[in-house]
Amino acid sequence: MVFDQSPIDPLEDLRTELPPSVILNTCGNDRAAGLAGARNTGIARAAGTLIAFCDDDDEWTPHKLTAQVALWRERPDAAVIACGISIVTLEGTVDRRPPMLTTREDLLRSRVGELHPSSFLFRRTDLLALPGGVDESIPFGYGEDYDFLLRVTERGPIASVPHELVIVHWDRDSYFAGRWERMAEGLSYLVAKHPDLLHDDRNAGRMCGQVAFAYAAAGEQGAARPGRVAPSPTGPSSRGRGSRC
Repeated sequence: MVFDQSPIDPLEDLRTELPPSVILNTCGNDRAAGLAGARNTGIARAAGTLIAFCDDDDEWTPHKLTAQVALWRERPDAAVIACGISIVTLEGTVDRRPPMLTTREDLLRSRVGELHPSSFLFRRTDLLALPGGVDESIPFGYGEDYDFLLRVTERGPIASVPHELVIVHWDRDSYFAGRWERMAEGLSYLVAKHPDLLHDDRNAGRMCGQVAFAYAAAGEQGAARPGRVAPSPTGPSSRGRGSRC
């Protein structure tokens, strides 16, 4: 367990007893504060063959890893194994299952929202071979999972177990709730880093619309206008650099 340097939610309603076979080690995030640095800290300290993410307000069902490893034996070409999720909201529970197979080309057309980080299972060797690991330069870490999937699927597709094996809690406040400018900067960074996200007209409309909406909601109507240049991943934006929304 890695403490990501964010304010702690006691999560008293999610506490459970760990089975005797589970050994819990805790450490602080010694890299950039937030999700990206915390994930990289955990990857660096892990010693097992496989690595899986689980955010602190999500839960795994008892047979999640068993089902995923079994699928990997059937799909050894996969770079990631995912699964379905059950989203708990204040209004009830919604089940979502990702496609059985998702490629990088699919992700360039859509984020595929059914793919949730707490469902991901990786080979440790694949993560260590990924340049830079999880990108810690993404503003406020927003969209780090999308960027990560776009890069890791260059090594192979995502195969998914067709069952809901992760419980995702949306019945509490999100870290990004109302932080519109942070969302806009994170999404703009992704568009600049992966300009092929704009090659598909529908996905370009989706992402640029999200950026514009977020800036407008943050009160920056000027930044929400068409033609904005997304910030470059290697430095401040300037005319002619980055990708336009």
